[in-house]
Amino acid sequence: TKERREASEALLDALESSNLLVPLLLSIGQQTWGSMFTKEAAKMERVKYSSWLHRQCQETLLVYADFIARRLPLEKLEKLMPSPTDLVQKLQLDPSIALFVLRPLLRREGGDKPAVIDLHKHAKDLLIALPNPPKVSSTSLYSSFWSLQLNDIWVPTDAYDSHIQRLKKALKDLEDTDRVDPKAKDKDIRKWREGIKNDLEKLEGELKKQLECKKQVEVLLEKEKGGWSPVNAKSFPLFMLQNCILPRCVLSAEDAVYCAKFLQVLQSLRTPKVSTILIYNLVVTSVGPMVFSRTEHEAKHLGKFLADTLQVLNEWARNETLFKKECKDTPGFMNIQGAKGSSKDTPLSMQQYTACNRNWHKQLSKAFCNCLDSDEGTEVHNALTMLSELVGTAFPIHDAYHSDVKAHVAKLCEKDHAFGNSITVMAKSIIARLSQCEDAMLKLSLKTKKVENKAEGSEKGESKSEKKVEGK
Repeated sequence: TKERREASEALLDALESSNLLVPLLLSIGQQTWGSMFTKEAAKMERVKYSSWLHRQCQETLLVYADFIARRLPLEKLEKLMPSPTDLVQKLQLDPSIALFVLRPLLRREGGDKPAVIDLHKHAKDLLIALPNPPKVSSTSLYSSFWSLQLNDIWVPTDAYDSHIQRLKKALKDLEDTDRVDPKAKDKDIRKWREGIKNDLEKLEGELKKQLECKKQVEVLLEKEKGGWSPVNAKSFPLFMLQNCILPRCVLSAEDAVYCAKFLQVLQSLRTPKVSTILIYNLVVTSVGPMVFSRTEHEAKHLGKFLADTLQVLNEWARNETLFKKECKDTPGFMNIQGAKGSSKDTPLSMQQYTACNRNWHKQLSKAFCNCLDSDEGTEVHNALTMLSELVGTAFPIHDAYHSDVKAHVAKLCEKDHAFGNSITVMAKSIIARLSQCEDAMLKLSLKTKKVENKAEGSEKGESKSEKKVEGK
C-alpha cells in the first residue's frame, strides 16, 4: 500500500509539473468519442478493431478519471478544468463524457454541501448544444441526474450485512482457536482479534456514513422534484431516455446500475407529471434498435441496466402487496390516455400492469429473436452479450418466450454459421443457463397464448396487405 501510494503521488506530480493532467484526460475523452467515427468505422470495415479501440479508450478514461478524483483536491481540479459548456461547445466532447469527467465537481458531498460547479446554470446551454436539441426538457431533472452517483441514491445494505456477519462469526471463532489449534499463541490470537475488530469498525462506520449521505440526498431530491415536472408528460419519457438514461447507462457497470436505481427513485418520489411507466415502456421497446448500434462493451452495460430494471418490474408483477405499496395510485403509474369515454388520467390496476409486464417480455423475446436471426455478426454478438446478463435473473421468465429464445440461440450452437467460434461458445454458454432455469418459468395460459397468436396473425396480415398496396 505504501509503495502504491508513493507511485501514485509521483505520477500525479509528474503530470502536474508537465501540465498534462487535464489535457490528457480531455484528449482521452475526445478519442473515446472519436474512435466511433474513424474511416474504418464509417465504412463498416474492421468493426472489431473500432469496437476494441472504443473499449480501450473508455476503460482508460474510467481509470484515469478515478485516479484524478481520488488524488487531486477539488480546488485544484476546479482551476484546471474548463466549464461544462466549453467542454461540449469548444472542445467537442460528447455531453455524457464531459459530465462524467466533471462529476467530482458536480457532486454535492453528503448531499448538504453545495457542489463546486452548479450544473443547473449550464444545463440549458448543454441541451441547446446537442445536434438535435430536445423540444421537451426538464433542466432541473437533467442537472440532478448527472450530478449524482450510485452511492448517493443506493446503498448495498445486504452485502454490508453479510460481510459484517462473517466478521462477527470470525471473531467468535477465535475464542475456540485454542481448542482447534493448540499451537496457536496468545500473541497471534490477540493480533488476529484486533485486526478483525478494526475491519468491523471500519465497515460499520462506512455503512453508517453511506446511509446518512443517502438520507440527505433523498431530502434534497424531495425539495427539487417540484421543478422536475415537464410541460408535456407524453413527450418527456423520450427526453429522459435520449439525454439521460441511454448516454449514461453504457459508460460503465456502475452507471448502468445507477440508471436503473434512479428510475426507482423517480417512482418512489412520486414526481408530479412524470410517468415512469411510459419511461419503462420506452426502455423495453427500444432494445431492438439499440442492440445493433452499440459496441460489445456498451452492449454488456446495456444488458446490466436492463437486467436490474426488469428485476424490479418483475417483482412488482409477482407481488401484489409490493405493487400496492410502491406503485398503485402514484403519478408514475397513471394511465395517461385515461379510461374509455374519460379525459382524465386513471390509475393502473394490478391486472393491467401484469398484462403490461407480460407484453414487455413478449416484445423483448421478439427483439432478441430478430437480432439472433440477423446476418450481421455485430448484432448477433451484442444480442448474446446482453442475454448473458439477463438469462437466469430477469429474462425470460415465461415458458413460451423461453422456448422461443432457446430455439434461436440453439441455431448458433451449430458449426455451419459464418460468425466465428466466439459466437458458438457464447451461444452454448447461454443454452446451458437457459436449461438450468427452464423449470422456474411461469406458465402462460392457453387463452393468453391464443390471444397472442391471433394478434401476431393479424399483424402479419396487415404487413402483407401493405406490401401489396406498395406493389400496386
